[in-house]
Amino acid sequence: MAATSSHAAPSASVEKCVPCGGKEDGDLTLVLDGAVIDAEMRERPLWTLSEDRRKMTRAFVARNFVAALDFIAIVGEVAEAQGHHPDLHIENYREVRLELFTHKLGGLTVNDFVLAREIDAIPVAYSPKWAREHAAAVAQTGSTLPASSAAAAASAARAASSRSAAAALALAATALPSPPPPPEEEPPVSG
Repeated sequence: MAATSSHAAPSASVEKCVPCGGKEDGDLTLVLDGAVIDAEMRERPLWTLSEDRRKMTRAFVARNFVAALDFIAIVGEVAEAQGHHPDLHIENYREVRLELFTHKLGGLTVNDFVLAREIDAIPVAYSPKWAREHAAAVAQTGSTLPASSAAAAASAARAASSRSAAAALALAATALPSPPPPPEEEPPVSG
């Protein structure tokens, strides 16, 4: 059985995931206890807690396959920058499902809530029908993006893979594809 911690809402003060450590009291990678999980989940309304309270899940329907894939790509960049990796799923070509838990410890740690906060900041191109049926989720994430904006955001995030997760998100949120430069004309050959 994994050790538990009784920290009060610790993820709000943590900027980056920390490597899993030992089972020392005060270690931010201890499996969180029920009261802390409940407090953290109140801060993450887009996520649901599994019945066994060991995983949290976020699910939605993207506008199309490209929008789902772009979202997953940005999540991948953020997760890699954080050093903490969710289970990522695309089903029925545009149904996105993310599962977060600390694999090594078999439960929820501060890292899971830090990564959830970062993921919640990623723009999403929701299916219009899903967005209508889940207006609170759309309001929570800002707005639904057109698929072309989501693709631009994904491209920017991939281009920024060497930057921090926060910088990649900021770039992705404002990125628009730029047109290629015009071809240079070669001077006429005199002969």
